Amino acid sequence: MSNQKDIDQKKFYSELKYPGPRSSLTYLWAKRMSKYFKSNQEFTILDAGCGSGNDLCAILDYFKNCKGIGIDQSKPSLDMLKKRSDIMGLSNRLKIVNQSYLKDFTIEDKADIAIAIGTIGHSSNPDLALKNILKNIKKGGLVGLMLYSDFGTYEKNKIIDAINILSPESDDEFIKFVYSFEEKYPMYYYQSIHKNITRLKNFISHYIRRLFRNKSYGYLASLPKDTIYKDAYITKIEKSFSFEEIESLLETNNLEIIEFYSLGKINKKDIPKKWIKKWENLSYLDKAKVSSLINFNPTSWSVMTRKKSD
Repeated sequence: MSNQKDIDQKKFYSELKYPGPRSSLTYLWAKRMSKYFKSNQEFTILDAGCGSGNDLCAILDYFKNCKGIGIDQSKPSLDMLKKRSDIMGLSNRLKIVNQSYLKDFTIEDKADIAIAIGTIGHSSNPDLALKNILKNIKKGGLVGLMLYSDFGTYEKNKIIDAINILSPESDDEFIKFVYSFEEKYPMYYYQSIHKNITRLKNFISHYIRRLFRNKSYGYLASLPKDTIYKDAYITKIEKSFSFEEIESLLETNNLEIIEFYSLGKINKKDIPKKWIKKWENLSYLDKAKVSSLINFNPTSWSVMTRKKSD
């Protein structure tokens, strides 16, 4: 029987048609995968919680012989994915599955890699979601994850708790308060110079692609800023993970870390020289924890892992 929060979450993202305000493809994970797959290599990728396909379509565009499977419970988002893949000529390499990955599912041939980019934390049972995904991945296959960090989301969650105590009568009322509050006290969307620079780079990148490719494969460009806040603040389920929970999740699912990308990015220059040997002997997670404690903490972290066994 479905959890009521999962039912509410499905309704929320069906109305929001996520991914949110990004209006162009996201090639970040395609570039990360290029370390493990050649551009002309034949392989299969499973995108769990693919939404409208910003990551998946970019990967299929980047790897010309790659086949993709996108699974998501939001049919409106998948309709946008279908439209985008048709325009890009990717439909013959893409299979779309409309269901929750909290339910057991089986793909015909196991995938070589799966990605779950900010998705399993939006389910009532992240461990079950990950287990269902891993059933469809080959032994030794790769799994790219982006999870929310309890370091980076602490301030945001304080705002959410405070507003909920005030019991706003509607989501729109909630969002109006968040918007006005953050204009005065930047804490999330306007949180840092780093984020402003990143947004500017994304903005420029999008319009360069539009200029040289003569088309934008996005259907989200006109979404209002409120959409950003809705996804950030009133999504029905959003799990933030501590390092201990991350370690447990990976260990219980037989996943080994092979590369870190964001939160806790390893940076030797922040470590005193006499401590470097100690630093180099730390596990990936301990290095990440040290870095996160002494550096600015993003709201999420990304990692590439390998499936050790079935």
